[in-house]
Amino acid sequence: MTEGDAIDDSNRGFDADLAAAKAGDRNSRNCLLETVQRYLESIAEDNTPDWLRPRFGPSSAVQETLITLDQRIEVFEGTVGGWHAYARVILINKIRRAIQENFDQIPGPIPEGDPADPNSGPLTAVVKKELRELLKSVESQMSPDHRLVLKLRKQELSFSEVGKQMRRSEDAARKLFGRAMADLEKRLYALDVLDSFKKDVPVHG
Repeated sequence: MTEGDAIDDSNRGFDADLAAAKAGDRNSRNCLLETVQRYLESIAEDNTPDWLRPRFGPSSAVQETLITLDQRIEVFEGTVGGWHAYARVILINKIRRAIQENFDQIPGPIPEGDPADPNSGPLTAVVKKELRELLKSVESQMSPDHRLVLKLRKQELSFSEVGKQMRRSEDAARKLFGRAMADLEKRLYALDVLDSFKKDVPVHG
């Protein structure tokens, strides 16, 4: 079996579990959560500051993330890679929020390398990477025309240039882009990550 075959099998297995979970199968829901739990435990352990642990430890962050994921299975549409990225985005955002809420409780000077600032440093770098992966997964579920117009605008083409490539007028390209953005933002809003994109990784504009 080639690496590509293994990836295809993984995607098919994920798609089957996701469909079954949405249909109410508890075993499939548990399987989806179990596929990300180990990753989450490792990330939480590496990114939870020592000073925060008495108030919000890695295990609490992971359990809260799994509960949130379980509640969002019905609205998730995407790839297995997107599912992992989504899980990690939720986890990192929970840790960042806990840091913000407890920032005044830091005992003494912040150690070098401590991810105490939720708006910069290691945590922000991690969440930006995962948001980009999640965006790719979400866009993969959109219509071909919506995917293409977003891709072309991401390349900083003008609406006139986009229209030429898509065999549309400039005005039609502009309107198509508006519909694509509305579709994309609706999907991100359903996952409760739209604010994260606006803050860390703005979507195409």
